[in-house]
Amino acid sequence: MFLALYYLKRQNAAISKREDGVVVVDEEKCTGCQLCVYGCPYGLMSFNQVKRIAGKCDLCLSRTDTGLETSCVQHCIGEAIHWVTAEELAEATKGQHTVTLGKVVYTSSKWKLKSTAV
Repeated sequence: MFLALYYLKRQNAAISKREDGVVVVDEEKCTGCQLCVYGCPYGLMSFNQVKRIAGKCDLCLSRTDTGLETSCVQHCIGEAIHWVTAEELAEATKGQHTVTLGKVVYTSSKWKLKSTAV
C-alpha cells in the first residue's frame, strides 16, 4: 500500500485533487498499473478491463461544473440522495445528529448518541 501511495503523490500522477476537494483521474496519464486500485484506503477505485485504465466516481464534474445535479441524485427513485450547498445542509440538519465523512453527511433525528465523560 505504501508503494501505491508513493505513486499517487508524484507530480505527474494520473490522480489529483482539485481545489474543491474532488479527486479526479486523468485517463491520458493512467498507465493501467492498478496500484491505485489496491492502494485506495476507501475501496473507491475501479479498473476498466476494456480501456485498461483506472477510474472512480468524479461526482459528475461535467454536470456539477455547469450547475446540474449529479446523475445519481437526479435518478434516485427514493430521493434518498441530495446535492446541497453547505448553507442548505446546515439548515436541513439543524437539530439532528450528523456524521460527516469527507463530503458525505449522514443525518438522523433518531440516533441516540452517548456522551463519554473523561
